[in-house]
Amino acid sequence: MPRVRAEYLNHLAVEGEGTRFSLATFNLERGAEYRDAPEHNRPPRMAHLVVVGGHVERSAAGVFDNLRHVALRDGLMRRTRERSLGFGTMRWSGHAGQLFLAPSYPRGGMLGNHLVFRWRTGRREYVLSLHAWEPLTEAAATLRAVVASTDR
Repeated sequence: MPRVRAEYLNHLAVEGEGTRFSLATFNLERGAEYRDAPEHNRPPRMAHLVVVGGHVERSAAGVFDNLRHVALRDGLMRRTRERSLGFGTMRWSGHAGQLFLAPSYPRGGMLGNHLVFRWRTGRREYVLSLHAWEPLTEAAATLRAVVASTDR
């Protein structure tokens, strides 16, 4: 986990356990977003990490649909986005999944301005997301390290 200046606030929610629409969400956060200065949205000033398992679309309606495909590059956090920007399939730590940048808040909901990695293991889907910052390639490297720290 990226280090922040104080203890993380955390929350765990489980909904619909045992059903095909089950959703487990773990949230860690510290600090608040600087909307007009995305270079300030990096640790240790702020961090927001969300881990979701199950029917992941329930975690943020519309974030997973209608991705606009672009190359991962710095500067994308400086633009307001009404839909997610897809960066293609990545293979991180044995997980093949989709990497994308969620729409800006409020359109992106809880995942607004998050860099999101989504993969499937067996019949269960997972999402690991991190509030992004500039340079975006640095935020992506940090998210990749967090994914690497999880068990397969």
